Amino acid sequence: MIRLTTENTQKAIERCRQLRPKVQFIQERIFAVSSANNSNVYQVFFDDKKTKCYNG
Repeated sequence: MIRLTTENTQKAIERCRQLRPKVQFIQERIFAVSSANNSNVYQVFFDDKKTKCYNG
């Protein structure tokens, strides 16, 4: 579980721009993110009330 802050969110955005992942909408606040460089796929959940990002 990652607590989102301004600093780590900005770093994540910069890193994401470099990797150019494919993001697929699953349902409200749930996304599948796949790497352009390999076959890794991550499911990302955003919980608005707790301001946390879950990577499963």
